[in-house]
Amino acid sequence: MAGKGQPLVPTVRGRRLGVELRSLRHRARLQQQDVAAELGVHAATVGRVEGGLSGSPELVASLLKLYGLPEQDPRFEALMTLARQRDIRGWWRMWDHATNAAYREYIALETTATDVLIFQPNLIPGLFQTADYARTIISSVDMAPADSVAPQVELRMARQSVLSQPNAPRITAIIGAAALQAVIPDGGMEAQARALVHAAARPNVDVRVLPARTPAHPGLTGGFSLLRFAEGPEFDVVYMEYATGSLYVEDPAEVSRYAQAHALLLSLALSAEASREYLTRIAEGSSEHH
Repeated sequence: MAGKGQPLVPTVRGRRLGVELRSLRHRARLQQQDVAAELGVHAATVGRVEGGLSGSPELVASLLKLYGLPEQDPRFEALMTLARQRDIRGWWRMWDHATNAAYREYIALETTATDVLIFQPNLIPGLFQTADYARTIISSVDMAPADSVAPQVELRMARQSVLSQPNAPRITAIIGAAALQAVIPDGGMEAQARALVHAAARPNVDVRVLPARTPAHPGLTGGFSLLRFAEGPEFDVVYMEYATGSLYVEDPAEVSRYAQAHALLLSLALSAEASREYLTRIAEGSSEHH
């Protein structure tokens, strides 16, 4: 529930659920007023559900049945899962005071994803950052207020539990060579490289290095994360961050473009073994990586 003075903002999953419900209503040739009369609710309630702002699982189930979607149809359970997870509240809410809603929503999506495809040309992905690296990036690159740095570092470290949770997502991370050239005090980059080697040893993690000298590619426009879900490709979403905020891409055609871009970047990156060797040289303090 939004606090006093806070506008209701639909989550990514809430918006996706609303789009699917609106499409089903149109196929059933029903107006919002018709649905409201049939279910004994206000038309505004139907509008809020389709806007991604509300909708209990019980109400969503009633809507799906009214629209003629059989329970045995795979889409029925997929949409019910969205309804149950629309406003998922997790451990990350402990850091509400130090983060924005978009980032907390990303963490919620990350914990329920089956696959996370990451491309970061200039930064180590948050899932693999050491505390020292995260502290440097949050204070210097993100220019976060001094009193919010420590809680943000704590959250980033806690977030890494997704790597070992039951049904952990498969992570395929492509990291630009430039990200591995950052100067982190007190041997911080060597420690960060060791952390990447350790992460890559997990069965559900694939870490690749994109060499500095590669042909022009779609990643030149910036980093992104593409999250996939068990409900199907129409529920995939892309997340990107910029200096003053973040952006979600939800249109299936646009998400598909990012999937193609990630596949191309993966083909240009070093192999898993070569990437591990590259990272190991950095971890050992070698200056021969390039």
